[in-house]
Amino acid sequence: MLAVVLAASLAAQAPSAFVNAKLDTQAASSGLAAAVHALLGARPQPAWIAYAAPSVGGHMCCFDSVAKGEATGWCCGGCRLEGRGSFQGAPKEAAPIPLEGRKLMHVLLRAEQGRVTRVQAYSADCALDAGGLPVHWLSDVAPAESVALLAGLASGSAKLPLAAGFEVEEPLAGLAQHDDPSVDPALERLAASGPIESRKQAVFWMGQARGRRGYAAVLRIAREDPSEELREHAVFALSESDVPRPWTP
Repeated sequence: MLAVVLAASLAAQAPSAFVNAKLDTQAASSGLAAAVHALLGARPQPAWIAYAAPSVGGHMCCFDSVAKGEATGWCCGGCRLEGRGSFQGAPKEAAPIPLEGRKLMHVLLRAEQGRVTRVQAYSADCALDAGGLPVHWLSDVAPAESVALLAGLASGSAKLPLAAGFEVEEPLAGLAQHDDPSVDPALERLAASGPIESRKQAVFWMGQARGRRGYAAVLRIAREDPSEELREHAVFALSESDVPRPWTP
């Protein structure tokens, strides 16, 4: 029953966070990966593909927008998707209303020439300026499908074409912020195999965002992993964790 209620709430979530966007909406009824693949193949011009997902919480916006947002009640500013940075002066009626606990986020994939070029995740209360580009909003996205898609983008197994220079940290950061039981096993798999830099990023986000389970997994890596480089990085991730210490699994 809880899953049904959550799915309904995500489907109903209006993409009111977007300004300066050519917005269209469609249901991801064939599955998230299939919907993204179809949109990549249909339009070579730059565009954003976006959807809502449950979040573990915390305000995710651009670095210099937080103080401005707090000062204005999150009414009139946010992040630029194109060129990055923050903006001021969004129409008040277009700005999002903060959700209790900030438990939803918007996941965005930038598409160009049939390839995924970037992945970004923002709190649902963070206004987003799309720079006049199309934003294809997908409703009815199951949280586990979002986890699987981002994990696949991070590992290269998503069967979606990626642009040269695609940064795996971006899908890993978004993945770690999901509130879904499939996240921790996915991050642990990504930390266990693959290129060392990808493994290090997975370890970092496990320590940053996954609470006690993430801390315990990173602690095991720091003690037991055969890679000295990864063990050293795990120690760093533990030092950056917010989990109260001393604590042992």
